[in-house]
Amino acid sequence: MSRLINLYKTILTSAGLESDAQGRIYQKLAGESIPCTVGEKSLLLPTKEVLKDTDWTSAIAFHPLSENVARGESPIIKKLKELLLTRATRVLDGLAFQLLSMAANTQTHEKFSPAQLEYLTYLKDADGKMVDAYRKMIGSVTIDGKHRLINMYLKRSGTLNGTKYARLCITSLPILDKSDESERTLFGHKVRKRDFTSIPQLFEYILPGVNENAYSYGTHNKTAPFFHALMLSYLNIAKQLNQRVEMFKEHLVDVDDLLIDVSFEAEMGCLSDMRDEIPPLEGNQGDVENKAPDTTASVAKPGNAPASTPKPVESKPSAPAKSGGAREWNTISGNRGHGNGYQPANTGWSNAAYAPPPSGRAAAMQKQRQVAYNNSPWNQGQNAGWGNPQPQNTGWNQGGSNGGGV
Repeated sequence: MSRLINLYKTILTSAGLESDAQGRIYQKLAGESIPCTVGEKSLLLPTKEVLKDTDWTSAIAFHPLSENVARGESPIIKKLKELLLTRATRVLDGLAFQLLSMAANTQTHEKFSPAQLEYLTYLKDADGKMVDAYRKMIGSVTIDGKHRLINMYLKRSGTLNGTKYARLCITSLPILDKSDESERTLFGHKVRKRDFTSIPQLFEYILPGVNENAYSYGTHNKTAPFFHALMLSYLNIAKQLNQRVEMFKEHLVDVDDLLIDVSFEAEMGCLSDMRDEIPPLEGNQGDVENKAPDTTASVAKPGNAPASTPKPVESKPSAPAKSGGAREWNTISGNRGHGNGYQPANTGWSNAAYAPPPSGRAAAMQKQRQVAYNNSPWNQGQNAGWGNPQPQNTGWNQGGSNGGGV
């Protein structure tokens, strides 16, 4: 297996996908393997066998390293962004739901370590009704569009934290903007004041500094810069999500599904070394943005490609397919049945294996910890409210320890 194909496989694994011996790529959804497509074309790994024998009228290769720096986002980059957002959204939702469920069930609090107890300061008013409000809200989340939980925006040049870059991936959580404050709604659902305040605070706890560009990434990379910026921003998010999952893993259900594979990181600084392993393939170079024709890179065609490499057909640019809803992501982000008994870990805040790299995010987390401690009940006496008995007539926390199911 070539080095580049191995990198592509690790990226697909990180996004929750798999491939078979024929190079066909599948998305794992609700225990099923669903063929991954771009438009109406099957998505394939560009192995030697695939390049030699494939009918490209009904298929497209996954080869984002083909990116042409003079063009815009390619259909493959758009699809990759959709897949990465799907994976990150599923993990963020699965973790947030379980943390909220445990916060609403005071019987679980005595099992928490001091480091884990910190998150309860963000959910002092959590109860069964808040869990129900979260479930309704998250049911309206989509991967793109108005109700997206995570936003990743690729930009052709700009400034990030005072530095200019050729390409950027700007990452944020729209829910933290609270644009519906006057109506007090979350993703179109009317909620109580405590829900409107606490649920966004939970997401801010999981991804501190997210709307201050703590996870955004800028690059001057000359090899596939859109691809590079997208993957490194996703890596920032994945590492922070992994850190939170590791912190609470002893009390979480489906931990393996919540941990994101980040083994692709080691190769992201070596893209230029692999670029020539496979010739540029159409559908991966990028959309033309009313620019003069570029002649610096050739696309694999019968006249100039290796003899064993046929010409893939360019996929017509189209709007990404809607990816929200239960089918695409919400049905797999953790088992939420009453019998699971969500139970948090002793790995602590600074687990070295998943500690985020020094950046604006680290400063945001440090500030967050100080604020949490200053407001914590163990620093001010037991009057904060989260340790007091919760209402017992909601039907949510009677007879079980996890607080409700789907």
